[in-house]
Amino acid sequence: MNNILMNTEMTKAILDGRKVQTRKVIKAKLETLPHGYFNINMSDKDYVRIGVGLDKKEIIDFMLKNTKTKYQVGEILNLLQLSLLENGDKVKFATGAKLKITNVRVEKLWDLSIYDIIDEGCPPEYTNMVTGTKKDTVEWYKNLWNKTAPKGYKWEDNPYIFVYEFERVEK
Repeated sequence: MNNILMNTEMTKAILDGRKVQTRKVIKAKLETLPHGYFNINMSDKDYVRIGVGLDKKEIIDFMLKNTKTKYQVGEILNLLQLSLLENGDKVKFATGAKLKITNVRVEKLWDLSIYDIIDEGCPPEYTNMVTGTKKDTVEWYKNLWNKTAPKGYKWEDNPYIFVYEFERVEK
């Protein structure tokens, strides 16, 4: 059984029933070439050149078919919590919770909706239409993403990502 690692805030959101999605970077870069061609750098050395006139959906379908997803639909994962100690050390804790992957899709980071951000575990104070606004909700997620994303895949880079939807299960 594989593990999925979440920080303390996101682990709490899962255990509270607020988080049912997570996004992970696809470490592939898309380069637009002359005459409508694209190079997709699927690793540090492998380029795949794909055809003329492809639209965004066709590129996303290509990436989904040709990039290995870390988790598969139907897979059960152990939830591990990553915590920082006062001295700066990182420690992983088993939570005892299990998650079942229910859907995997590819999209650009900026394609997410307010509902996706809520499903990412956004705290209620950012999703309450009386006390929060759409801008607050997006800013919350943007800050969360930039805290954990690797260099070159920050919010401003709008990377391609895997979206993993999941549910808690007893097993």
